Amino acid sequence: FESWKNYAPSNYLAPWLLMKAEWFRITGEGEYTSQYFQKSFDAAGSSIYHRAIISELWAKYLLTKNTKDARARELLLIAIDSFNEWDGVAKSKQLRQQFEALLYGESQHSQTIDIETIQYELSGDMEVHSLVKKLMVLLLRTSGSTHVVVELVQDTGDRIWYDELSLLPEGNEKKVSMPNSMMLMALKSQNVVVVNELKTERGLRDVDALQIRRVQSFLILPVTISGNLSMVIYLENVFAKNWYVTNRVKSVRITANQGAVMIENARIHEHSIKLNEEIRREMMEKERLSSLIEAQKDAHLKALMQVQDNERKRIASDLHDSLGSLLSTVRVRFNGLQQEFCQKVPEKGQRFNDSLHLLDEAIHELRQISHNMVPVSLSRFGLASALQTFVAQVNTSGQLVVDLQILGLAERLPEAMEVRVYRICQELVQNVINHAQATTVRIQIILHNDSLNMMVEDNGVGLMKDSMVRGFGFTTIQSNIDLFKGTLEIESQPGKGCLVLIDLPIV
Repeated sequence: FESWKNYAPSNYLAPWLLMKAEWFRITGEGEYTSQYFQKSFDAAGSSIYHRAIISELWAKYLLTKNTKDARARELLLIAIDSFNEWDGVAKSKQLRQQFEALLYGESQHSQTIDIETIQYELSGDMEVHSLVKKLMVLLLRTSGSTHVVVELVQDTGDRIWYDELSLLPEGNEKKVSMPNSMMLMALKSQNVVVVNELKTERGLRDVDALQIRRVQSFLILPVTISGNLSMVIYLENVFAKNWYVTNRVKSVRITANQGAVMIENARIHEHSIKLNEEIRREMMEKERLSSLIEAQKDAHLKALMQVQDNERKRIASDLHDSLGSLLSTVRVRFNGLQQEFCQKVPEKGQRFNDSLHLLDEAIHELRQISHNMVPVSLSRFGLASALQTFVAQVNTSGQLVVDLQILGLAERLPEAMEVRVYRICQELVQNVINHAQATTVRIQIILHNDSLNMMVEDNGVGLMKDSMVRGFGFTTIQSNIDLFKGTLEIESQPGKGCLVLIDLPIV
C-alpha cells in the first residue's frame, strides 16, 4: 500500500494512513494513533466508503480512552450516515444496534428479534466452536452490549470452551478481567444475575476490576444445553447503566436458548462424525487383520502344497532310483538263472517263468506309480501333453473311457498352476473310478485371457450334494483351487451323473 499510494494517492493514501493508525493502536503508540486517524479521515475526500470505515474505527479507538467522548459519538453518526449513503444499510443498522446506549441513551429495549432471524444468523454451520463465535457476535449486536463472554462447561465442572469478544478494540489486543466467581455462582445456581448500576454494588466480588474498566451494567445468563453440558453468557455495557431491562434480558435469553439448541445439534453431528470415523477405523483395522489372516492362510496353503510336492518328488525318486533299481537288478539276476534253472528243474520252470512275469509287473507298476506322482511329461512338455498321457493310460486300463478336450493351451501356464490342474484332474478321475460306477468321463479344459475353466462330467450314479461326504480327496481338490482363489461348483442328482465346474483366475 505504501508503494501503491505513491502512484495513486487518490485510491490508496487513505487506506495506507488508516493501516498506520491501526498499527499504532495495536502496538500501543497512542501519541501517533489519533494523528493518523485524522490524516486518513482528511485523505478520504469524496470516498464515502473510506470515510465510513475510518469514522467507525476512529470512534471505537476514542471510546477505549473515554466512553463519554463527544467526538466519538459524532464520528459514529458520520459512519452511520456514510454507510447509508454508500447503500450499506445492514452495516448502518448494525452500528445503531451496537452503539444504541451511546447514541440514544438509557432507553427501553426497542429491538425485536425472532427465532427465524436467529436461525438465519447461525445457519450453515455444524461446527461447535464456529457456532459459538457466531452466537457471540449476534449477542453483542442485538443486545447493544460492549463485551461478551461465552463459556461451555460440563457437569463435571470442566471447561471445554471459553472465549470473549469486545465491541471496542483493546491496546495490544489484551484480555480483560471478568467476574469469574459470579459467573460460576450463576452457573451452579442456574439463576440470572443482573447488575444495572455497578456503583451501588459494593458487596460483590470482582466489582473493583469491573469499575476500573468503567463497566456500567452487566448480565450473567446460565443456559442448559444438555444433561451434561451448560453454557454461561456474560454481557456488559460501558456506556449506560440500567441497560439490561426485562425486555432486553428476554431477547438475550431467546437468542441464547436458540443458540444452545443449534450448538447441541452441532455437538451431536460432530459426535456422529467422530463415531463414524472410529467405526471406519475399526473396519479398516478388521479388514487389515482379515487380509493378514488371509495372506497367512495363503502362505500356509502354498507351503503345505510345496511340502506335498517335495514329498511326492522324494518318494517318486526313492521308488524309481532305489527300489526300482533294486528290482531291476533282481530281474537281471533271475534272468541269468532262468535257463539253468529250467534245465535242471524242468518241472518248476513254469512257476519260475510266472514269478519273473510277476516281477516284471511289479517293476512296471512301480514305474507307473513313480510317473503318476511326478509325471515327467508335465515338466518337459506341459499340461496338455501330460493330461493326454494320463488319459491314454486310463483308457488303456479298461476301467473307464475318458474323452479329453483342451482349447487355448498353445502356450505353457505357470509351473505351479500346471501341477495343480494336473493333480485336480487326477483326483477327479480317481474319484469317478472309485465311487461313481461310471463308464465314461468327459474332461474339458478351456483357457481364456484371464481364467482357466475346467469341466469334468461323468455318467455315473450321481449323488446328493447336501449329503456328500467330503473326504481327503475332495479336500485336496479344494485346497488346490483355494490356492489360486478359484471357484468350485458341483451339479449332480442321484442316477444322473455328476458335473464338476472349476474356474481358476490366471495370475
